[in-house]
Amino acid sequence: MVTVLLIFFMGLLASNLFGKRILQYAEKVISSIPIVNKIYAASKELMQAVTVPNRTSFKAVVLIEYPRKGIYSYGFVTSSVERRANDNSQTLVNVYVPSVPVPTTGFIVAVPESEIIKINISIETALKLVVSGGIVSPRSFSDKK
Repeated sequence: MVTVLLIFFMGLLASNLFGKRILQYAEKVISSIPIVNKIYAASKELMQAVTVPNRTSFKAVVLIEYPRKGIYSYGFVTSSVERRANDNSQTLVNVYVPSVPVPTTGFIVAVPESEIIKINISIETALKLVVSGGIVSPRSFSDKK
């Protein structure tokens, strides 16, 4: 309850000029703390990438066999890259696999395009699933073709 109230009041403060100045000052203080500044900057950048409207940072929600075969992890497609080796080329898809319950931490995994399972879950629903630890989960989903 305290956390919810704290977030609510921070939102109220941020909505006016005085509050914006306080938040800028707080951000400046956080930026001056050696280890915390790195974590804060990375978290802020990821959250902006995910929450900024009209920006498609995550292109799709997918399932990949990670960390081993037979175990599936939810992931977000971020981009793709072509791998060239010995006159062969292969398309690898960069998949961000978030950690539970803080989706700002996780892993980037390069997965062969043929091993990606595209599913029909929205990015928002998948983020809720991650943050809730699987409690808020769709009852079912199907593969996209």
